[in-house]
Amino acid sequence: MNHPMLPKFPYGAVYFRKTNPPREDWQRDYRTAAQDGATLFRHWFLWGAIEIAPGVFDWADYDRQLDLAAENGIKTMIAEMITCAPEWAFRKFAEARIETRDGHRVDSSVGASTVVGGFPGLCLDHDGYRDAAGDFLRTLVNRYQDHPGLGGYDIWNECNIRADACYCCATAERFRAWLKDKYGDLRTLGSAWHRYSFSQWDDVTPPRHLGPYPHVMDWLQFRIDNAYR
Repeated sequence: MNHPMLPKFPYGAVYFRKTNPPREDWQRDYRTAAQDGATLFRHWFLWGAIEIAPGVFDWADYDRQLDLAAENGIKTMIAEMITCAPEWAFRKFAEARIETRDGHRVDSSVGASTVVGGFPGLCLDHDGYRDAAGDFLRTLVNRYQDHPGLGGYDIWNECNIRADACYCCATAERFRAWLKDKYGDLRTLGSAWHRYSFSQWDDVTPPRHLGPYPHVMDWLQFRIDNAYR
């Protein structure tokens, strides 16, 4: 029984991940969840399952989730999943594909908890791809911002970055810009790194072999700063 002076405690579960559960179960599950006292469902809003072509969106399944939430007194936590990129993005932004330490370029693969392709997304250091992801997020927010079933947003859930990525050209440029801000010029950088023969900034590349060295320490700090950015 809810005490009139006590706040309602959020209680719920992760529910919709596009491939499961099936549509025929949704209405029953929402009704059962509400009867059991659930107040919140979190869904994976998979970019790769929504923007089916550039600028073309299929919101039908997600609209239904929020409508059912509103009908059953449940709020929706939108988990943005730009780590699930559209298949077309791997072609359109081919140079933004994540590059691992050993030089492998990562293709679209199926997610571990949903049978949808597009994982692990592409590199957000690439300006064009980051702009496309931003456009999707703005479209997502604008669509549901006034919906009575909306409860909030889950941003970058389980935030992490791969230990062996990214080494693409865009990330290398970001790293060089970070170093310019820190050291100012190549001579100072070369002295700090004990690598005295850099003649232009393109000579500076992300380290692909890690160890207790100044250039590696800078790379690891850059990765942290860049993730927050």
